[in-house]
Amino acid sequence: MSFKTYDIDDVYKAMSDQSFVRLHLSKAFSGKTEIASSANAHQLSGHAALQAAKQKTTAKKPSVQSQINIGVGEGRVTRECEFIWIPLFDTSSNGILTVRVYVAKVQL
Repeated sequence: MSFKTYDIDDVYKAMSDQSFVRLHLSKAFSGKTEIASSANAHQLSGHAALQAAKQKTTAKKPSVQSQINIGVGEGRVTRECEFIWIPLFDTSSNGILTVRVYVAKVQL
């Protein structure tokens, strides 16, 4: 069974049925290490920037920003999300789920 969608809300609904893995549409990495904070959190401002300068500490800055893009696009360019379900047996509720998405990576 295959299901394609161009709507991010459909993907959220499909992924919200389980609580084992949370869906992240964007992640920042410093090399191969995932940075837990959001993309804009590494830019300190105000008193936080002053305190970091006084302590001479620098936060790890992301080098790569990965983002899942789902949408119609322009012309022939599309970014669909496809769910492919292959049951192990005809009477089984177990199987293999493949999720195909476009992930854009931007070097910062």
